[in-house]
Amino acid sequence: MPQNMEIETPLNAPKVKPGARRRRLTPLGQGWKRGLYPVEMNMPESSVNAVLTFETAPSAKEIADAFEVQIWPRDRFRSVVVDMDFVEHDGPMDRAYHFQERTMDNMKEIEEHCFRNATAPLDPNRPLWRFEVIRNKTGDDVVALKLHHCICDGLGVLFTFLPMLSLRSGGNLLDSIPLPPALKGGMKKTASGEDPMMKMSSEERKMGCCRRRCRNTSQFWKGVCSILSMGYDSEVKINPPISERKPYLPYSGRHRYTKMPVVDCKLISAARRVYKCTFNDVVMAGLSGAFRRYLETIEDPLIKKSAEVEMKSFMLLALPRPVTEKDPDAAIVNNFLTPVFRLPVSEPTPAARLEKTVAMVNDMKSRSFISGIWCTTKLVTKLLPVSLMKKITSEAISKLTCNITSVPLPDEPMDFAGKGVTGVQVIFVNNVPQISILSYQKELHWNMVSDPALIDKPELLGQFFEDELRLLGAGDGAAGS
Repeated sequence: MPQNMEIETPLNAPKVKPGARRRRLTPLGQGWKRGLYPVEMNMPESSVNAVLTFETAPSAKEIADAFEVQIWPRDRFRSVVVDMDFVEHDGPMDRAYHFQERTMDNMKEIEEHCFRNATAPLDPNRPLWRFEVIRNKTGDDVVALKLHHCICDGLGVLFTFLPMLSLRSGGNLLDSIPLPPALKGGMKKTASGEDPMMKMSSEERKMGCCRRRCRNTSQFWKGVCSILSMGYDSEVKINPPISERKPYLPYSGRHRYTKMPVVDCKLISAARRVYKCTFNDVVMAGLSGAFRRYLETIEDPLIKKSAEVEMKSFMLLALPRPVTEKDPDAAIVNNFLTPVFRLPVSEPTPAARLEKTVAMVNDMKSRSFISGIWCTTKLVTKLLPVSLMKKITSEAISKLTCNITSVPLPDEPMDFAGKGVTGVQVIFVNNVPQISILSYQKELHWNMVSDPALIDKPELLGQFFEDELRLLGAGDGAAGS
């Protein structure tokens, strides 16, 4: 397709700059824009919704002034989507639309408003993002950002807004974010062309060549089949009956947002010291324990009779993207995979759940396993007809118990547009329970969006998650749940 061409503007279409260059959305970006699921599934438009809290938030004008200089010049933020192409919008940045300010009575009212906004579509005739400053009469203020998922993923949002973020200590903000160097753009491919994120594990290096080749082939197909041939999760009380999940589970519209209590990361660090594992291992084991404890509390029949319970989640895995001052747009992408994680809720003790988690996560670190998922994702999003792609994605998400996302933020206090950020949440909406986690200032800020008809006391999961972490950190994980 020609890079520069005159674009006709029909009635009720976005206004685009004459002669503007067209930049094609990636296959995954196109999927987010048109929708990954059938219309009948009733899923809200895919968007990333960040909610930052402040003692006193910056004004809409202060945010707009900084944004216009530092973010607006970037292609995806000054463009509209026309026929699956990013095309520069005609005219200046519309401050009245993109930056709004209002006042509300309390935080509960603000959170309900932010969740309603998370389920509402953006105006397709304008660049696909908006800010809202919400003054709170009785507490902390909020700044809510909503942007369409076709622009970038959660990690892309973080890299996009680095110019508007700063550490209060004056240090380098990127250095304070606990991400692997490869995800910060700090590692290059090796001389052999190997991606550092896909390097051999110590176990793989110890294997002989033939044995390693057989294992790699097995792991590759395991990665492929982990999505294409997975079964339905067990009919525990928090899951709909399988009959209601075929051919897919529609979004009920009953979903509610629950902000969980902030968790001190010292609890996670203590568990890491006891069990010699990673931060993510402890978090996933803690969530598994929280689900088990919840099922015990509501006297789920399968848990009561110690049956083998199948509960799975997509666990989003961010992939490297360039992070350079010369080309900041390169980091504004959707570049992640969705390996399937089997929550070890059948294990009777916190220690057993953590050991099972470590084993599963180690399998996921296999470059062959990740390659299998990568090839499957490319097949589904790029090569298959749209109707078949939607069939596969809708069936896959409907077989699961939940979806889990996690993005790290700085370990130190940061400012946004010159004002101190006291807390942060990100809101996603899904047909299954959506758990969204952010680490900030060595604390875990997380929430769940779920259907109260299935999980009527979601706040208990927050309590049980912390209970599980305390037991693990104290070395009492061998005790029963």
